[in-house]
Amino acid sequence: MKKYIFLTFLILLVSSGCNNNPKTHQVGVVLSLSGRGAVYGERSLNGMLIAQEELNKKEYFTKNKINLIIEDSKSSSSDALLAFSKLISYDKVPIVLGMVLSDEVLTCAQTANKNEIVILTPGAGSIEITNAGPYIFRNRESAFIQAKTIAEACLHANNTKIGLLYSQAANGISYKDAFSRSFIAAGGTVLSEVSFNEGINDFKPEIKKVFDSNPDGIYLAGLDREIGLILKQAYELGYRKQFYASAGAVSPKLIEIAGQAAEGLITVSEAFDPTDEDIAKSGFVNAFKKKYGKDPEWVSANSYEALMIIGQLIESGCQTGEQFKQGLDSIEYKSFSDKLMFDSNGDVIKKSRLLIVNNQDFKKLNINQ
Repeated sequence: MKKYIFLTFLILLVSSGCNNNPKTHQVGVVLSLSGRGAVYGERSLNGMLIAQEELNKKEYFTKNKINLIIEDSKSSSSDALLAFSKLISYDKVPIVLGMVLSDEVLTCAQTANKNEIVILTPGAGSIEITNAGPYIFRNRESAFIQAKTIAEACLHANNTKIGLLYSQAANGISYKDAFSRSFIAAGGTVLSEVSFNEGINDFKPEIKKVFDSNPDGIYLAGLDREIGLILKQAYELGYRKQFYASAGAVSPKLIEIAGQAAEGLITVSEAFDPTDEDIAKSGFVNAFKKKYGKDPEWVSANSYEALMIIGQLIESGCQTGEQFKQGLDSIEYKSFSDKLMFDSNGDVIKKSRLLIVNNQDFKKLNINQ
């Protein structure tokens, strides 16, 4: 009888998970590690790796490690979907981080919602993501928030007539639409809308076309490479107007490409500022500088933040996609400078800040001074 009781106790002990065996929490990651968005994908991964190291040092995760299963989307919507499908069907992950390009998120959204797998993107800003479905979240603010900020900057400088030059990709179209709506609503006039294809090298026909409308200034929507080339070629053509740009312009690569032509460019980014006194003291900033030898920028900070949020949800018991969804719906996460929450559409509410290129660097711009 005693032998039977002892064996029963052992069976219950093992089945209840009290055998102290380590458990690995698999988190899927899809990033643009090659192709047109590689600079953003690399930055995003850098932030996630800092978070992974920090989480795995916490007491809970010493026996419940977080493992990142990383896939390269190659900056392609179709490759992003292949990578996402592999993560949910083969690796059985309940949540996927990344997809810094908007068109990748939008391509994967239907599959995510159908299979009840959460996507948490730290970098995609398209306004279409707001209505992409209940399992799609982002801790990067919508393009509408940034568009309103930069539209106000245009009008503050009395640039009331603007020409738009934008990329024929989800990111470019979304930022163009958001800016146009905000600018017109605030009393501005859009004189022209000219699109370009990503990957080309000669933008002079498009530049001439938008300048022919005789705007006070030009708003550029796209990624760093194309915006950098447009600035450079416009300068070479002798065009001198005030340029504004979407958040995709905030990159050392743009300054490397455009050089002197980038001076005076006004753009917009997240409120995260590594030089802010409180943020500079954070463990993340110090760890990032120690590991990579430079200050982090917003996409690295967002990616760090995204994985730390997932870590908090894992500690609270989340294991399935539905549980992660419910967790994100109700979470209050202490971010770098404020509490972070998601609205009913999975959008985060954050402030944005204006930047101006001055002496080959992006510096904070306060238009009220």
